[in-house]
Amino acid sequence: MALRILYRCFYLLVLAYISSFLTVLTLMRLTFLLVTKGPKKMFTRTVRDTEPEALTDPKYGNHGYLHLEDVRIHYVSCGSTEKPLMLFLHGFPESWYSWRYQMLEFSKTHRVVAIDLRGYGDSDKPSRISQYKLEKLVKDVKQIITALGYSSCTLVGHDWGGAITWTFAGCYPNMVDKAVILNCPHPQGFRKYMMTHWAQFKKSWSGVSSGAIGRAVDRYLRGPGFDPQSGLNFICSPVPTQT
Repeated sequence: MALRILYRCFYLLVLAYISSFLTVLTLMRLTFLLVTKGPKKMFTRTVRDTEPEALTDPKYGNHGYLHLEDVRIHYVSCGSTEKPLMLFLHGFPESWYSWRYQMLEFSKTHRVVAIDLRGYGDSDKPSRISQYKLEKLVKDVKQIITALGYSSCTLVGHDWGGAITWTFAGCYPNMVDKAVILNCPHPQGFRKYMMTHWAQFKKSWSGVSSGAIGRAVDRYLRGPGFDPQSGLNFICSPVPTQT
């Protein structure tokens, strides 16, 4: 037991050292770009008074808002409400617009809904970091499905949306008809692979240093038998309203 603890401590120290070293390299590169390009070019922000026309193009669907327990979520829907629901979750730092081509295709067989996750696009942007925990995002998805008038859906997620999809499917398997994940391996398998393959670790060191992957796995992904009521401590709330 003591040997295992010592091994784990040594392992964590090595990870911390490597992550710190790569962080320093990143900061050095940013400093170099700041000096060579100048602060004005590095930090200039273009202000646009009007949004791109493509974002309001009616061919992609109708815009609306879902009033959840503590946030208002913007969404775009296309297809008949009589069809099964296909819900799209985008990655970082994107929006519903990432799914425009898929929406046109799958609206033939489904009611497709692409949302702006909390903090993105036209959805509410809570100021506290604690409001963006995986627990909150999973809870949003649960409320969104209910607010749209469904009990289950085909859930499609890309990147960070894929991580939410993995977690939601593990917590609420009865609410997922099919799960489609793009560019996001299962966190447990990903962490195991990353810790044993240096090439992957170099590409994903920021996730290791922040501890996001480990916390997401340890707290939220407990396997098919995981009880979300005890593990995520979800609180039953009134059915959200749709506008």
